[in-house]
Amino acid sequence: MGSLIDHLKTVAPAVWLDDTVYAEQLLAGGTTPWQDSGEYVSFRQKAAALLNSDVIVIPVGDMTDAWLQLHSDLRAAMGEKKRTIFALRTLIADAGLRTQLFDLAQGLQACFPGTPFVLSLPSPRRWVLDAYRQAHGADSDPEIGEDETDSAAVYIADFLREFAEVQIAGILLEESPESTPSSAGELEWYQPVLNVAEHYRWDVGIRQNSAFAFPIASSSISYAIAPGSVEGVISGVAATSDFWNGTAPPDVPNGGFLFAEIPADGTPEKVLEQIDVLHSAK
Repeated sequence: MGSLIDHLKTVAPAVWLDDTVYAEQLLAGGTTPWQDSGEYVSFRQKAAALLNSDVIVIPVGDMTDAWLQLHSDLRAAMGEKKRTIFALRTLIADAGLRTQLFDLAQGLQACFPGTPFVLSLPSPRRWVLDAYRQAHGADSDPEIGEDETDSAAVYIADFLREFAEVQIAGILLEESPESTPSSAGELEWYQPVLNVAEHYRWDVGIRQNSAFAFPIASSSISYAIAPGSVEGVISGVAATSDFWNGTAPPDVPNGGFLFAEIPADGTPEKVLEQIDVLHSAK
């Protein structure tokens, strides 16, 4: 295991906050400054000082969504061919996107040297679907099976090599309801990503908003984030939306950590109060 898991164990139970939409509304007027690495780092410093998460994260999916809003030529290029994997391959091969994301990651990591830094990104299966719909319309429904997912994982693995010089502690693969794996065997479709993470000694996690119906047998996956504990890995137990209204935080198994996504419309006073509740569980 790498530095992320080591850190989570030392502050157990650690508190991992997803403040993406909340901080954007509270501190950035509804628009994260993705295009300016200096402004972005300053924005994240303000959020970190206020919210006190034990993990620093760049949500790559949100950054690429914003990039496409400003680069219609790239979106058009993604839609030039109907092959399922083409849109994603074109997106993550974009030199400008790679350079900007690297600059954001390098600046953020340098400002938080004592806090583990994680890249959060869509899982290979999810990213194929997301990119295809960005290129061909939200109603598009391509068939995405093992071959398409494996090909996506190969391209994503190459994309992740761009960050070899950044001191990344881990990556988090984010699932959606449509991409959620139905068996441990389907996680093997992500193997190229798992291999590159193992090479750079990055801890790999997987997040989904539903319970895992199977134990995770892959030795390359260190942790999982879900509504409850997950057999076979370190569990990040996600608080429900009711938590922000004052309900108790979830129980965390031995060695696990707390995860909470702050809602965009959270009341600042109540959010800070509930964050204190999470940290008091240590």
